[in-house]
Amino acid sequence: MPAPRRLAPLAILVMTVLPSPATADPGTWPASFRGAIASPAAPALYAYDFTDRTVGDTVTVTRGRIDPSRPKGQRVTIFETTGDRDSLKRLDQRYERDADGDIRCLRSFGGADRLVGDRPGADGERIFSFQPLPRRAAGSEEKQVYRRMSAEILVDESSGLVRSFSASLTQPVRPFIGVNLEAMDLSGECRPGPDGTPVLSSARTRMKGAAFGQSLSFDVVQTISNLTPVTPGPATARN
Repeated sequence: MPAPRRLAPLAILVMTVLPSPATADPGTWPASFRGAIASPAAPALYAYDFTDRTVGDTVTVTRGRIDPSRPKGQRVTIFETTGDRDSLKRLDQRYERDADGDIRCLRSFGGADRLVGDRPGADGERIFSFQPLPRRAAGSEEKQVYRRMSAEILVDESSGLVRSFSASLTQPVRPFIGVNLEAMDLSGECRPGPDGTPVLSSARTRMKGAAFGQSLSFDVVQTISNLTPVTPGPATARN
């Protein structure tokens, strides 16, 4: 699944749109929608500061920096956390798994399977609702979840830039044995990055369900700041 900090505010909804012909033919999609969901072959990468606030059994706040120009295994620096200090190494490892510096606004999606509908928004915006595709690197469990999601993006029609997104489960799903997701909501606020393409400024992930007989519920909000363009570092970590 996408790391919670990638994902982020529009109201979280199961999509309700104005009637519009559903289509899986990208050639019939509005140009602004095609441009918004297009994935660059080589996205710009950034070092950045992050602050995560996780509400679950307890409330935890973690601050740190991701720098993908450093060797793998050294890309994460945790400034502070209100969590258990004994788990700091595990926390670092969790962030390391998603420390590639790609913070594109729609990184959580691998594109659109079909356009469900579109409607006008406020101030020259257009709201597109669609069936999202999982990321290319998604495992089978993530693909199961995305088959049961609906998504919405808000696009500035004059610039073609995505301003925000949201996605929600439309029905419960069991991605793993013993795990049942009753609800999952992703949302994000975006801004133009240094190269002009939309990047995340904040992201939110909310999940509710059960795992092996125990209730599962958390809400993670991340903010991203202090961006610096970088090139990827060495592929191997230094032990």
